[in-house]
Amino acid sequence: MNITVKEISTADGQAWNQLVGNSPQRTVFVEDEFLTMWTETNPTFHLTRIGCYDDKQRLIGGQAFLHKKVLGIRLSTILNIFYASTPLLNAPTPDEQDIQAEILNALAGYVRKKLPFMLVEAHPSLMDVRPYLYNGWEAAREYTHLWDLRNLDLLMDNMHRKGKTIKKAQKQFVITRETGAEAVAKFAKLYKTTMQKFNWKPSRHWTEILQEQVKWMETRDMFRLYSCHTLEGELAGMTTLILSHTNRTAYGWMMGYNPSSKNREWGPVLQYYTAQELASNFDFMDFGEGTRETIYVTKDNIGTTSVPFWVLRTKQTHHWLEAYEKIKNIRYALTSKNLFRLARDLKETIDRNLIFTDQESIQKRRSDDCNRQRNSNR
Repeated sequence: MNITVKEISTADGQAWNQLVGNSPQRTVFVEDEFLTMWTETNPTFHLTRIGCYDDKQRLIGGQAFLHKKVLGIRLSTILNIFYASTPLLNAPTPDEQDIQAEILNALAGYVRKKLPFMLVEAHPSLMDVRPYLYNGWEAAREYTHLWDLRNLDLLMDNMHRKGKTIKKAQKQFVITRETGAEAVAKFAKLYKTTMQKFNWKPSRHWTEILQEQVKWMETRDMFRLYSCHTLEGELAGMTTLILSHTNRTAYGWMMGYNPSSKNREWGPVLQYYTAQELASNFDFMDFGEGTRETIYVTKDNIGTTSVPFWVLRTKQTHHWLEAYEKIKNIRYALTSKNLFRLARDLKETIDRNLIFTDQESIQKRRSDDCNRQRNSNR
């Protein structure tokens, strides 16, 4: 089979969605409507889609990239959505395994040549990434963590001791689903506080962008926001989920918590509550990295299943991502209240160096004077 690889026009969304609908790698994150929304709400993101066409010009494979443009270079950036850059393949028949390898080889070669600074996060269903390795990509295995929501009793049993803790802690909290702009603003403030210890630097318009994204998703029943309060009314934490109806999976997106809250059991309690809420319409909850602030350390003992997936990159990608992060940090310092602190720290550093230099010069002059005095006495 002759495979033609080329960029897909943004107007060809119908053919793209047909490919997504027939693919084992389908999620809401690769649907045309979702990708378009992500670029329209955040102008710093650009969308490039690559398609593989057969002899009859049918779209048989593809890959989408949400990326930045830095100095004219299309550069991947770390996304907080799942598997958005995964290769997409049609569901194979037994005699199409070789064809799928050809499609992956064509994608890997084209992207390596035309978009060498892309980061590929493959869907867990795509385990054979040898075509990418043959084309000079590097592969690292990572893990996501799933809850099977089809049997909540079994889920609770698999938690062992943590299940008992959750049952006990449920009586200590009040959990509420929240909607609307005010709820999102409250979450945004809490999330910024949570992420300070990770040295996260949001853009000036991050909250406004989040508001637009959530508003779009809420109108399509793709989003959930839950808050957890103590019985005394203190906010313990909040969590967000993106709902992918196409593969019946709820994805843990972002979580924020109150650092002054003394009861740390709210995280698993909140997640189990969301599981109960969503179990009638969804088969799985994918934690990914969306809940790393609290539940990350307890994933293994709350009954999750660890599922591997591949992250692929070229050697150039790593260096460009490092350079981009440095540029972003400098820009953040220059356009925020940290500018004064940056200048103050710089002045203190210079002053310390000057003081040290001056003291060193004084000591040297004193030593020279002593030597001259000794020589004159001789």
